[in-house]
Amino acid sequence: MRQALDAGLVDDLCITVVPTLLTAGIRLFEGLTRRQDFDVVEVHPFGRGWMQYRAVARRR
Repeated sequence: MRQALDAGLVDDLCITVVPTLLTAGIRLFEGLTRRQDFDVVEVHPFGRGWMQYRAVARRR
């Protein structure tokens, strides 16, 4: 996914956040060399603190 983001090929992201106290988590965007702005267009809360976000790329 990082290579596609760096190349500007991602138009739509769907990210599900699952809170946990066991680990530090995964850094999805660490190491990117190109900035691409996204607008969150949908947010869906699920049980036990889970959240799902849908974001679309902001066109320049």
